[in-house]
Amino acid sequence: MPFKDNSIDIISDGGGIGNCIGIKAKALKEAFRVLKPGGRLITSTGFVNKKTLAGLPVEAQKVLLEKRPDVFEDLYEDTVLAGFSKIDSVISGCWYTDDDESTIADLARSLGINLKFTSYIRYCVKE
Repeated sequence: MPFKDNSIDIISDGGGIGNCIGIKAKALKEAFRVLKPGGRLITSTGFVNKKTLAGLPVEAQKVLLEKRPDVFEDLYEDTVLAGFSKIDSVISGCWYTDDDESTIADLARSLGINLKFTSYIRYCVKE
């Protein structure tokens, strides 16, 4: 991000980090870098949890893990590794690929499945 270190009070995103192309951990590290001490990152995204994955047909699991492993990342560990030490996650609901127009929804439909995403809001503080 084209901002100085420790220069921003709040970063808020509605799926931006979760939809980053490339390594999402780098986006979290950049957010940490530019936040002032005491600054907050409020992020909202979704992921497919392990229980949902385990309930899918084996062939669908293989294809999803091969083509879209990113949809199984909840980014908590990456948030910790970015430097955030105070992290609160609140599950805010869920959404299904049958109700969506996206590349992951198209892939799920091609596999004959309706994929459930768990949505969350994560509140992080740079201490």
